[in-house]
Amino acid sequence: MKFIAIVASLVALVSSSKNGSPLCYYDDQTMQQGMGDPAPLGYSVKVSKSGGSYTVQLLNQDTTAVYQGLLMFVTTPGGTDSHLGSFTSYDTSKFKNVNPSFCSNDGVSGLASATITHKNPYDYAVGHGNNFTWTPNSGDFSNGNLSLTVIVSAFTPDQPSGRPPWQHIPEVVVPK
Repeated sequence: MKFIAIVASLVALVSSSKNGSPLCYYDDQTMQQGMGDPAPLGYSVKVSKSGGSYTVQLLNQDTTAVYQGLLMFVTTPGGTDSHLGSFTSYDTSKFKNVNPSFCSNDGVSGLASATITHKNPYDYAVGHGNNFTWTPNSGDFSNGNLSLTVIVSAFTPDQPSGRPPWQHIPEVVVPK
């Protein structure tokens, strides 16, 4: 089943990634088959706790950097099959939840609001509407800290492969 989901996701990745990720999970092999090798694009993430929620901020060393693609979710460390909590308070003109059928096809459980992607193929500047609020469900921290997974892609027309460069930001700990 997972193999069929990967093949279906790869086909979708090539045809529809400009309007949101056709994947609900991340793994190196699938991303590399669909988009080539990752590139160091300079992105990082800052997670700050505020009451019962967390602010997730996408950053880049280059303040003029732009990106077009985003996939973001919270799991147990090293996990991909269950996305936890809910993302709220983000710019809905730029971002949306991943289509729940993609998550179902990929064998990923969790609320639709647990996985965020880009909404359209526009350039998103770092620091402008790149904050997200994530709220855990009751019991999400029952086994300790969690991990935030973020993948960013930045299409540039001069890419020889025609595939956008992408970066998997090292998993960020979401502290209990």
